[in-house]
Amino acid sequence: MRALVLGGSNFVGANLVRQLVAGGHNVTAFNRGQTQAQYPPEVQRLYGDRKNHAQVREVLGGKDYDVVYDISGLTADDTAIMVELFSGRVGHYIYTSSAGVYERRYYAPVTEDFPYNEIEYADYARGKAATERLLFQAHRERGFPASMVRPWMVFGPRQPSAAREQIFFLRVERNRPVFLPFNGYVHLQYGHVADLAGLFIKMTGNPRCFGEAYNAAGPDVITMNRYLQIIGRLAGKEVDLVYLDYLAAQEAVTAKRDLWPMPWHSSKMASIQKAKDHFGFWPKYNSDQCTEDTYRWFKAQGLDKMEYDFSFEDQLLARYGNDPRYRVRISPDGDLPQTLMRG
Repeated sequence: MRALVLGGSNFVGANLVRQLVAGGHNVTAFNRGQTQAQYPPEVQRLYGDRKNHAQVREVLGGKDYDVVYDISGLTADDTAIMVELFSGRVGHYIYTSSAGVYERRYYAPVTEDFPYNEIEYADYARGKAATERLLFQAHRERGFPASMVRPWMVFGPRQPSAAREQIFFLRVERNRPVFLPFNGYVHLQYGHVADLAGLFIKMTGNPRCFGEAYNAAGPDVITMNRYLQIIGRLAGKEVDLVYLDYLAAQEAVTAKRDLWPMPWHSSKMASIQKAKDHFGFWPKYNSDQCTEDTYRWFKAQGLDKMEYDFSFEDQLLARYGNDPRYRVRISPDGDLPQTLMRG
């Protein structure tokens, strides 16, 4: 199979490239070349900025591929040029969208027929939704073989955002209190980067996927408390938690996004049944296995020795840490706390 990966120099794209090469496929990566990428030697490199359409036409014009994996498209304009160039020249175009396109609903799970969020979009999600609309229209009007993948939180080794996992590992390793919104019972659903790459490959070339969107997430849903308990078990430590009420949490996260760089205002849960029904995909990693794999990498890389400025968290601790309403400890193997904050 001749595959083109748009992006591919970091995390999701790099993992996809490695899996494709391991599967014996002919892989080309197109990116700006500004991020160092550790590719197998078999990978062909093409360089260009997809926002420079003249450059894109020069580098990619006239080329044919069995599949194009679009990892880097952020706006409809980024992808419109690709639709122009690859119409009639690609067997399958798979676009990496985002779970951020969904309208907020107060029931679960989120299925792929949930409407777009027309009110609360951040620029990132707005660009992803506009690109989806472009690709759906291209499929309807000219049969362009596009599919959308909507990842939820993607964890795993080499995650470029240290705040997603590594700083939580570091807090527990160093016996520091971990701040959580509410009482720690907002739910998380995250998946392993290798599973996301596997989903891309599994759906490739399946006509049933054309014109469809698919959630990509892990197979289970856990609370914030449980996430910290998993880390505590891996580190062999109790975890000291400080709960913050809504206003305190909003103020703290606004001041320092690294405190909790994940959705926390409400639980977000996805159905991944459609991918199983349409092309037989199911994740290999549950929450425990995903976190354990990342933690092994974290330790092997010596990241437990990294420098990190905890001064902001020390200020929060001085403000809230002496109030027993806000404090709880989670043991690695015990029951999770049932504490509800008072006041």
